[in-house]
Amino acid sequence: MERQKIAVIGAGRRSSAHFPAIVRMKDIFDLVAVCDVSEEYARRATERYGGKAYTDLLAMLENDKPDIADICTPGDSHHVIANFVAEHEVNMIVETPVAITLPLIDLMIKAAERHDVKLECAENVWRFPEERMKREILNSGMIGRVARVSCVNKWGGYHAMNALRSYASFREAGWVMGRTKTWDAQLVRRKAGPIMRESSKDSWLEGLIEFEDNILGIYSQGRSRIHYTEIVGLKGWITNEELCILEGGTELAYPMNMVKDAKGNLHSIEVDTRPKITWENPFKKYGNHVSVAVVDELMSIAEAVAKDQEPEYGALNARKDQELSIAISESALKESPLNLPLTTITSHEQMTHERYEQTHGYDPFKVDELLRVHFPML
Repeated sequence: MERQKIAVIGAGRRSSAHFPAIVRMKDIFDLVAVCDVSEEYARRATERYGGKAYTDLLAMLENDKPDIADICTPGDSHHVIANFVAEHEVNMIVETPVAITLPLIDLMIKAAERHDVKLECAENVWRFPEERMKREILNSGMIGRVARVSCVNKWGGYHAMNALRSYASFREAGWVMGRTKTWDAQLVRRKAGPIMRESSKDSWLEGLIEFEDNILGIYSQGRSRIHYTEIVGLKGWITNEELCILEGGTELAYPMNMVKDAKGNLHSIEVDTRPKITWENPFKKYGNHVSVAVVDELMSIAEAVAKDQEPEYGALNARKDQELSIAISESALKESPLNLPLTTITSHEQMTHERYEQTHGYDPFKVDELLRVHFPML
C-alpha cells in the first residue's frame, strides 16, 4: 500500500488517541497537516507529531490536498465539516458520534456519495481486542445459538448499541422499548479529559431491543458501580471477559488470557478451551503504545481508499447504532414501543435540532453558515 497523506481536523482531546497511532503507522500514513480553530492547539500538535499547522480548513485542503481527513472535532460539527471535506473530494474518517441525528447522518452519506469519497466512522467498541475475541468465541459455536445480549452501564448510547449489535452478529433490530427516570441525587464530579463534569441528578435509561432470530437486547445506563456486558447462548455465555460453557450439567469457566511479548505488546488473546480459541492481534507491529482499536479503524479507511472498497464499518453501520440509541430515547419519551427502522424524524431529534440552533445560532442544516461557528472544544 502506498503511503497516504492524512490531515487531522481538530487537535483537542479526541485527537490525542489518533496522533500516536498515525505517527507509528509510518508505512501507511504521512501526516501532512493539522487544522484547529485554536492556533496554539494546532501548532502544539504539529510540533509534537509533524505536519503543517492551520486554522483555515479551506487553505489546508487546497494547499496540502490530503487523501484522508481524520475529523476529531465535537459531534455537533461532524456533519458540517464532513460535508465541506466531501465537496473537496477528500476521503474521511469521523469520530463518534458520526452525527447527532439521523437526518444529519444522511446529509453526510449523501455528500460522500455525491463526491465519490469514502466515509468511515471511528466507532471503536467492537474493535477492542476483547470484543474481537468475543466474536471469535461466537464464531466457534462454543456457546451455541445466542438468545440474549446485554450492556449494563459499560458504555452509553451509540457505543452500547454498537456492542449489542456486535453481540447479535449485526442482525437487524425490529422493535425497541425504552423507559427513563430522573431523580435528585448527591453531587458527583467526574473528569473527562480536560473537562470536569458535575451532576446532581441520577438519570436512568433502560431499553429492550428485539433483534432478528429472536435475540433479546438489554440496555441499562445510570449511576452505578456495577457494569458488565453479557452474551447468553443456549450452551453457555460470555460475561465481561470470561467464557462459561455448560457441560454435563456443570459450568466450566474460562478467562480470556492476554498474551504479551517481552515489551508488553499484546500478541494475542486465548481461551484455554478444547480446542483452544485464539484471536491474533494483526497490528502488533505498531506496538502497545497505541490503542489497537484506533489502529484498526485507521487501517479501515486507508484500505478503503487504496483498494476502492467500502470501509469495514462505515457510516451506514454507525447510523444503525445511532438509530437504535435515538429509538430507545424516543420510546422512553412517548412511553410506548417503536418499530424499526424509523421512517420519520423523531420528537427526540426535533428537540435536538432546536437545542442545536439555540446553542450555535443556526439551523443544523445551514452547513455553510455553520462553517464559521466556533464549536466548543472537547
